[in-house]
Amino acid sequence: MLDRRILLALLVTALANAAPASAGEADPPGPGGPLPAAFEEKDVIAKGARDGPFGLPELPIAADPGSALGPTSLADSSEAFITPPVLPCACGCGIFEVGNGSMLPAGPGGLLFFEWDYQNQNQNWSRHHKAPAEDNDDKALWTSFYRFGLQYLFSTSWGMEVDFPFAHRYFRHDDGTGTDTNEATSWTDWGDMRLRAIYTGFFQDMSLGVNAGLKVPTGNYTHDGADRDTQLGTGSTDFLLGGYYRMPLSADRNWNSFYQLDSTIPMFIRDQYRPGVELDASAGVNYQGFGIGTVMIAPFAQVLFSGRTSDRGANSAQPVASGYQRLFLSPGLEIMKHPFMLYGDVEFPVWQNMRGNQLVADALFKLVLGFSF
Repeated sequence: MLDRRILLALLVTALANAAPASAGEADPPGPGGPLPAAFEEKDVIAKGARDGPFGLPELPIAADPGSALGPTSLADSSEAFITPPVLPCACGCGIFEVGNGSMLPAGPGGLLFFEWDYQNQNQNWSRHHKAPAEDNDDKALWTSFYRFGLQYLFSTSWGMEVDFPFAHRYFRHDDGTGTDTNEATSWTDWGDMRLRAIYTGFFQDMSLGVNAGLKVPTGNYTHDGADRDTQLGTGSTDFLLGGYYRMPLSADRNWNSFYQLDSTIPMFIRDQYRPGVELDASAGVNYQGFGIGTVMIAPFAQVLFSGRTSDRGANSAQPVASGYQRLFLSPGLEIMKHPFMLYGDVEFPVWQNMRGNQLVADALFKLVLGFSF
């Protein structure tokens, strides 16, 4: 039997090795917020612009720590750790993929989910500070991401997840003529599909889990009027590796902590564009002691980190304007009435280090609706 501390250390070490290689690098300008009501008169619209309790299922009863069935959990708990059914954190856009700690795997079964993520990148940022807008040819970038997916656990040890992203994006930038004229385009298309295998069999209460899989290049990466770093798809096939850990913080198990890591590592690329390696992590606390009848209301707070190395290749941003490290504080709320779940959070950046000049958002928004079966 593996020592619990050794097992946790091996997981953290493996995931940490996928972190960005340089502390001064990360991602191209990301998506943004609400579409302006009208463009300035000097703007030119580019081609295509128009165009237990609360009725929730329990985990299997854990064995005693010394039994032949193996350890109960990393927290040495003698009771089963009860959580709501699985709800995935899958977005395809980095920071949206972590968080949502009380909705981690909780037993065999499936979940259909719909996720909406939104960010409005309208501020130019360089290194640790806001920078003048004239230093960046990109002026506005907003995106609404929509994800449709399925997560299914065949047992308390093995499962899978597949999700299909869809997005609408608006992008406005200087047309390069030197006349202070902007060019804008908006488009709606598919993003890159993600396939993952999930293993949660380390402990009886499923308090530790890992996942691995592929992001496949199903998304459009050739839209007219957008650079490679602003396309909805990357054109690359990426390796995905992640994991989670959770533990109760109070004897009644109403207070709980959770930790997640997810990494995206490009392997096969197209047309001289290699997106950066990305690592996203979260650590948070939730409270599951509130309820109205059979409806559970669980507030939470979390800290999120997102880091990405700079893109590479002849079709990446030149001069280099990609790569970052970001730190967020995020309050949120989960409402659960089996078999339905509703999750929402807002993520506020408190520290950012952007390489070159990149557009950033004041806040990021996430909303998830799930149905378990």
